[in-house]
Amino acid sequence: MYLPKAQQYYAMKSIRKDIVLDNDSLENIKLEKLILLQVNNPFIVSMHYVFQRSYRIYFIMEYVPGGELFRYLREERRLHEMRVKFYSAQIAIALGYLHKS
Repeated sequence: MYLPKAQQYYAMKSIRKDIVLDNDSLENIKLEKLILLQVNNPFIVSMHYVFQRSYRIYFIMEYVPGGELFRYLREERRLHEMRVKFYSAQIAIALGYLHKS
């Protein structure tokens, strides 16, 4: 998503409300929103805006090129040890930050 005024790219997460309600995960979405709006850490994607329409909730977040870890795991099935150490360190730093906050 590109917003011309800001001259910046953003990522948009679209969440269907019916699925949230069916899976009884409303509290999870509220908590995710709260956390993402408050974090300021280079290892955690920050959220800039949140809004909703009748059937969906939208999170507008910082755009980080390069994909996500789940995609890499699905494509490669197995990661080299150095990559595992790299991703593990990033996850540990992010979790440490969240637990301090």
